[in-house]
Amino acid sequence: MLNIHGRRGVVCAAAVVASVAGTAAAQFQSSNIDMIAHIPLSGFQGSPGIANDVWGYVSPSGREYAVLGVENAFVFIEVTNPASPQIISTITGVNSTWRAVKVHGAYAYGGSEGGGGIYVMNMTNIDNGVVTLVGNVTAAGQVTTSATHSLALDTTSGFIYRAGGGSAGIRIYNTTNPAAPAFVGEENTVYTHEVSVWTYTSGPYAGRQFAFQCNGGQGFRVLDTTNKASIFQMDALTYPNLGYCHQTWLTEDRRFAYMNDEFDETTFGLPSTGHIFNVEDLSNISYVGTFTNGETSVDHNMYVLGNRLYSSNYTTGLRIYDITNPVAPVEVAWFDTHPANDNPVYEGNWTNYPYLPSGNILVSDINEGFFILRLNLDRLNFAFPNGRPSTLGPAGTDTIVFDITQTNVTLDPTSVRLVANTGAGYQEIVATPTGTPGQYTATFPADNCLDTMTWYVSAETTGNVVFTSPSDAPASIYSSLIATGSSVIFEDNFQTNKGWVVTNSASLTSGAWQRGVPANGNRGDPPADYDGSGQCYVTGNTAGDSDVDGGTTTLTSPAFDASAGEVYASYAVWLDNDFGASPNLDPLDVEVSSNGTTWVLLERFGPQSIGAWVYSTKRLDSVITPSADTRIRFRIGDATPASVVEGGVDAVKIEQITCTLPPSCLPDLTTGAVPGQPGYGVPNGVLNNDDFFYYLSQFAAGNLAVADLTTSAIPGSPGYGVPNGIINNDDFFYYLSIFAVGC
Repeated sequence: MLNIHGRRGVVCAAAVVASVAGTAAAQFQSSNIDMIAHIPLSGFQGSPGIANDVWGYVSPSGREYAVLGVENAFVFIEVTNPASPQIISTITGVNSTWRAVKVHGAYAYGGSEGGGGIYVMNMTNIDNGVVTLVGNVTAAGQVTTSATHSLALDTTSGFIYRAGGGSAGIRIYNTTNPAAPAFVGEENTVYTHEVSVWTYTSGPYAGRQFAFQCNGGQGFRVLDTTNKASIFQMDALTYPNLGYCHQTWLTEDRRFAYMNDEFDETTFGLPSTGHIFNVEDLSNISYVGTFTNGETSVDHNMYVLGNRLYSSNYTTGLRIYDITNPVAPVEVAWFDTHPANDNPVYEGNWTNYPYLPSGNILVSDINEGFFILRLNLDRLNFAFPNGRPSTLGPAGTDTIVFDITQTNVTLDPTSVRLVANTGAGYQEIVATPTGTPGQYTATFPADNCLDTMTWYVSAETTGNVVFTSPSDAPASIYSSLIATGSSVIFEDNFQTNKGWVVTNSASLTSGAWQRGVPANGNRGDPPADYDGSGQCYVTGNTAGDSDVDGGTTTLTSPAFDASAGEVYASYAVWLDNDFGASPNLDPLDVEVSSNGTTWVLLERFGPQSIGAWVYSTKRLDSVITPSADTRIRFRIGDATPASVVEGGVDAVKIEQITCTLPPSCLPDLTTGAVPGQPGYGVPNGVLNNDDFFYYLSQFAAGNLAVADLTTSAIPGSPGYGVPNGIINNDDFFYYLSIFAVGC
């Protein structure tokens, strides 16, 4: 069932993370893929100039990790909570644009064009935050360079293959001793840029191992590497418009190989073009043809999972194809990690890793860093037909209704939960079917007046993949105020002028608050207002440049009367400062005042960039003494000329909240008398036979907390109505008497 992972005392390096619940950040365009998190290059130790290879690892505890290559290091990142990735360890090495990594067992093996042979990195203690560099294996045969262009690993046999580096072909290592891979063979007749290696377990080739090579301008070939001392070629061929055979991967049935050519777009003017080979007969492989999505970028690394091909296409990002018909791939989803351009240049998405059990996809981008993405074609989707409650009563009787739809997955109906936190940690409440297909309901627990309950809903597929709403819960959650009523004091969606005042510091040169429809012209502008009404306040609001420059701009509300107390402010804000030479420096502050002169910080957004609308509710009389002259304001400034910061404000509401506890009723014990169902053991203000039979069950079970009611059953006698730590007939007859009287 649901597993909320903790860090167990691990000290993690800070990462600059932009996470978005259920949608891609505005600057990254996508189709059928959600961005869960993004760590830009500035979030890594030393702010490396590029990112390159990435692979994944699952520890025995089930926690998920990424191993990312950057210009100067291998970085280990926990992604168990994908919305909040944590940098666990960084193992530095020589600087290199090209770095490669693969994982076998609890070891990560790395390589680099800068040298160092095979970096052997021990992850056996990664759950406790420890990754160690065991050493570097440089043993080789005829080609002794310590440089490596790429690595391959046959997970069936455990052999590691070094490809390239200088003029090398392949060099092979045995991982029987995983801490010290042993050199066992090589094949250097042709330079090998990339290789994928497979041990066949069925069919005519069962028990044999084959290396599928991309040999740059020499084309494509297959080697039998079963006997490392006697490697021989099965077949080789070129193909039309051969530029530079780069990387290849097989379908799961071993019938077809997909290959990307790194030069055919630039040399022959082709659109993004993948190549297909029939490899059923390894002694007679044949060229099938090409596939394309019509984009202009160069295609790079690709991998197959099930009936999908995951292709990294440099400047147009991750492209996912349906290969149900393996000779006619159809693009079904994409995420552009490189918003700067779509040109056929060597920038952008380097590679991807789609094999984590969670279904999350790890993606590296040369310029933009590290991404965690999720394909939303295979998923459970949640909807709330009656909406999500902004307030809940304190008695624990309110319910939530939600629909679950299944897309290419199957729901486990026993796994559906409401997960709620009343302040003592999350508790799971089993949801039950309403009778409408795909619809469930659950009852919120009781909570204290004016507390804020946080909650989300969760369900699993029959394959044990967890889906939640919000999609990155519990990193993001829904919240509901415990209250029984409210009255709006002031509300503004900015369609008319209600008296807000903009003031700017004398040094401000551009980017003052303006009311209008967002221009959405460039960089970090909001694409639209928050609530869909049309207008909001944004900084600058000029297509092409909404940046706050040189100083501070402040947006101040008209005065409102908050003197009655229990007053809350709700608002949506936008903050994007992820551009420029000095990103993530400029916060957006929300401040309140009871006199219009003295201001107190209510909430700060940033300085890390958000890149999305965020809605928040805060209690005003927790920081000020409210008066009839209360105001709220939003301030954003420019820390340095090298920073780019853009902000927005929308949907401001000030309201007074009331909360009245239901009258106490001693015999009211339960909402339902069926154990395990919502409301069992929770009073609901209604007295009926359910309460009587619930008391009988607790009396029979000897539950002192419920059944011990009195010392004596004689009205007026000492101890009447006073528990004494003993359950007997006096308690039973006492309950009968108060049940008869009612509430």
